Amino acid sequence: MLEAATRTVDPDALRTALGDSAPEVAKLLPGLRKLFPDIPHPPELPPEQERRYLFNGMLAYLSRAAQAQPLLFVLDDLHWADDSTLLLMEQLAQQAPQHRLLIVGTYRDVELEVGRPLARTLEALLRQRLAHRISLRRLREDTVGAMLRALSGQEPPPMLVSVVYSETEGNPFFVEEVSQHLAEEGKLFDAQGRWRQDLEVSELDVPEGVRLVVGRRLERVGEGCRRALGAAAVIGRRFRYDLVEALDEVEPDALLDAIDYAERAQLVVSEEGGHEAWFTFAHELIRQTLLSGMSLPRRQRMHLRVAEAMERLYGAAAEEHAADLAHHLFQAGAAADARQTARYLALAADQASAAAAFEDALRLYEDAMQVLPLDETAARAALQYKRGLALRSVGRWEDALADLQAAAAAYEDLEEPETLANVAFELSLQLAWAGRNNEGVDAARRGLGAVGEQRSTLRCQLLLAAGVIASNAGDYATATSLLPEALQIARESGHDRLLALASGGPHVRRAGSGDH
Repeated sequence: MLEAATRTVDPDALRTALGDSAPEVAKLLPGLRKLFPDIPHPPELPPEQERRYLFNGMLAYLSRAAQAQPLLFVLDDLHWADDSTLLLMEQLAQQAPQHRLLIVGTYRDVELEVGRPLARTLEALLRQRLAHRISLRRLREDTVGAMLRALSGQEPPPMLVSVVYSETEGNPFFVEEVSQHLAEEGKLFDAQGRWRQDLEVSELDVPEGVRLVVGRRLERVGEGCRRALGAAAVIGRRFRYDLVEALDEVEPDALLDAIDYAERAQLVVSEEGGHEAWFTFAHELIRQTLLSGMSLPRRQRMHLRVAEAMERLYGAAAEEHAADLAHHLFQAGAAADARQTARYLALAADQASAAAAFEDALRLYEDAMQVLPLDETAARAALQYKRGLALRSVGRWEDALADLQAAAAAYEDLEEPETLANVAFELSLQLAWAGRNNEGVDAARRGLGAVGEQRSTLRCQLLLAAGVIASNAGDYATATSLLPEALQIARESGHDRLLALASGGPHVRRAGSGDH
């Protein structure tokens, strides 16, 4: 939706709507910084505050946009939504009644399992009376007749209505697909385009299951078109034309013909606006049918080719598309280089974490750990450290502690003192939050031993951590020995945040500092 806004909204109006929220919105859409180089960097915040700040920024942006014109958001297939998306939707729902903002979400209740994130979100929204649920029942037989009339422009024979209703059980998409299938088979209309008068039920051979109907339709588009659409299906529900072209599945002219034919057959839909040609499969079932016709090795090989084509196409900007590249390399399995897959998974996780999508970041870090070779000790330590931070951000403190301790041990073995000091700092905070103050002080001292006597920002952070944790534990002698040096380094560095922390808390007074 944000990408669509950048293509269709007047730049001045968009920048006005973004306002002071631009740094937060740019976390979700980094391309905004290319449009508006004046967007400042967001403030550095702890993870538990970062997500709230991001959500509030999004809400402020949307409320300003809603002042210009009412906003309607349609979120399709919410049964597949991830945690971070649903958390943002919940936040917007809290404020939507105060703004000219309406959110319409669709989901299939047959796929709504109790463990799915949407089930929890729906329960919360309905309990707070922030959502109104509308059950869309399947079409009645007479309404199926009305739909066939709308599709053909003519009154359908009652017998045909009965057959289509029986086969589709009134599902609108299925009605359309069965109608298209029978029409393409030449079983519905005569040479003048009117309903055949000699139509008989025995002729209406409708395959069982709509996937088979879609498969029959795809069989008629020709081998070249199917190959092109198969490549597009691997890319995703939404795909760029030039990316399909870069895969070289069919000749350029044949690809143009294939996409034109697929659009006329309503298998894909083109998108308006923007410089690149984008298309979307008319229904996810069409894409899934194409994918089911490929063997697993071919699908894996195609995912690898998509990733390689994306790297060529995006060039130096490839890392901006890390999430897509990570997806394709991960799906490529053993066909892809494990180190490259892990690299893009880690990049995608870093980007998700920066956008406060901590659940997504955690999943991606775990995938990266899964594929990274065991002998990549340094890379595994880095992933373990970052996974620990992600675990902490989602409230899994004990798991976070285990990862941070393992990462610290690994960096000690690798003899990387500065990295060890960074991990020790986070470990000291984690131990303090767990109420294990003595261990927290020891962890900070471990970091101080690694960083040495050089007066740096990192040393200041570790002195502060050790001093504050010791003070909170009542060990004022230790705090007194550490905090004055932290205050001095903060003054020398001119680091406002560190200076505030070093001079502004009760721990300084308790430690007996005369500088407060």
